[in-house]
Amino acid sequence: MKKTVFFSIFTAFFMLVGAAGANDKYMINVDVDVTSSDSASAREKAMTRANRQAFLEVVNKNTDNSYFEHFAVFTDEQILNFIKEVEVSEEKSSSYRYAARLHVLVDGDLLLEYMKENNIPATYKNSSYSIIIPVYYADGSDEPKLWEEDNHWRYVWEQKGVTQRGEKNFLSIPSTEENQSMISADAKNLSKRIIGKLTDNNPSNKVYIASLKSDLFGYLNIDVIDAKTGEKSDIKIYGAPNEKNLNIAADMVIARLQGAFSSFEEDKAEKQEEQKTTEIVVIYASDNPADLIEARKKFDRLPEIKKTTLLTVGNGKAKLALELASPVNQAAYAISRAGYYIAKDENVFVITKGK
Repeated sequence: MKKTVFFSIFTAFFMLVGAAGANDKYMINVDVDVTSSDSASAREKAMTRANRQAFLEVVNKNTDNSYFEHFAVFTDEQILNFIKEVEVSEEKSSSYRYAARLHVLVDGDLLLEYMKENNIPATYKNSSYSIIIPVYYADGSDEPKLWEEDNHWRYVWEQKGVTQRGEKNFLSIPSTEENQSMISADAKNLSKRIIGKLTDNNPSNKVYIASLKSDLFGYLNIDVIDAKTGEKSDIKIYGAPNEKNLNIAADMVIARLQGAFSSFEEDKAEKQEEQKTTEIVVIYASDNPADLIEARKKFDRLPEIKKTTLLTVGNGKAKLALELASPVNQAAYAISRAGYYIAKDENVFVITKGK
C-alpha cells in the first residue's frame, strides 16, 4: 500500500472537517455511545470504534463476501490509514461517558488501490459503478465464453480494473465464486432473472453486456446491451482480436457508454472545451505515395472528418492533421470502420493499414 499515515488516533479523529460532503459515496454516519474510566478515554474508544465500523461498511460495499475477512482482522492502526476525514455532531460527554453522531469519510480510492495491489477483486455492490459483463466468441465459434480462461476479452477488462471517466466508473464483473455460481455455464443467455440477481444489492446499478465476436471480413463486432432495458448499440473495429485491439475496443465501449450518460448536470466548461478540439495530429505508418493517397481519400470521404492535411513525410511515416466534424472517439471509430488500425501513443494517434 502506497499511503502510510503516522499520527495519533486522538489527533486524527478530532479534526472537524466542514469540506467533507454529506453525500459523498464513502461518507458513513456512525452513532457512538461509550463509557470508560474517564471522558477522554471514552471519547478515544468511541472514535476508534466508529473508525472500524465505517471502514468495514465501505469494504462491504466494494468487496465480495469471501474477501471480507481479510479486512475484518485489520488493526486499528491499519484502518486509520484509510480514514480521510471525520466530522463530529450532536456531541455529549460526561466524566466517564461519550456519545455523538460522527460522519466518517473513508478513502475509498485508496481502498480500491490496495485491493488491486493485493489481487482482491472489486465487486458490483458499489452504486457508483457501471458493470460490464464481457462475453467473448472465439474465431469461427458460436459458443459464448464468460468465465473461461481463454476469454481474452474479459482479461482485458480485468486488467483495466476500475476505469473512471469523469464522474462515471466502469468495472468488469469480477470472477468471484459468488458471481460464477450466479451466472453459471448453463445461464450464459444472461436472462432477466440473472441480471436481477446481479443488481439486487443496489437496483440503481447499470449493467451492460459487451459481446465481442470476429467476423470473416477481419472486423471485431461488439454489441453493447443495457441488461435492464435491452437497448443495444454496436461498435465495429477492423483488426485481429489481439490484446492491443481488444484494449482499443474496450476504450470505445466506455466512450460509447459515457456518451449515454450525458446530462445537463455535466460541467458546461468541460463540454465547451471538448467542442473546441476540432483538429488532431496523426501518424500514418507508411510513406508509400499510393497508400498515402488512398488513405487520405478514404478519410476525406468519412462524414466524421472535414479535411486531411499532409504535414510531413519521411522515415516510413507520414504526419497528417485531421480536422474533425465529430468527437475524437467517433472519428476513431469511423477510421477503424474504413479498414485501418488506430491507437493512441501518448498524445499522438498512430494509424496503420489493416491487412
